[in-house]
Amino acid sequence: MTRNVLLIVVGIILFTAGYLGYDYYMWHKYLEPDPSVLLYGWTDAQGVRHYTDSAPPAGADDIRITQGFKHRRLPLVMKAKEKIIGVFRKDGPKPSKKPVPPK
Repeated sequence: MTRNVLLIVVGIILFTAGYLGYDYYMWHKYLEPDPSVLLYGWTDAQGVRHYTDSAPPAGADDIRITQGFKHRRLPLVMKAKEKIIGVFRKDGPKPSKKPVPPK
């Protein structure tokens, strides 16, 4: 009896981990380039490297322009991570509680 329960629990854990891994993999595999988004990397006069989505100022050195990607939904594993971390942050979202109806 306990062996069957253990096998079921392990099976559920493996299935969940596999699904979350598959979702994360597919999210990264099928990112679509967006020609309207350009990302700039440049170095200022003090030698500090900057990364922005706006054109660098005049006098910037070592300018690199790359194409951005379309915004897509976060993978489920990232959503779960953000919710779990948010519960433990002081400024993060708190778990929702059902309102108590007035009597």
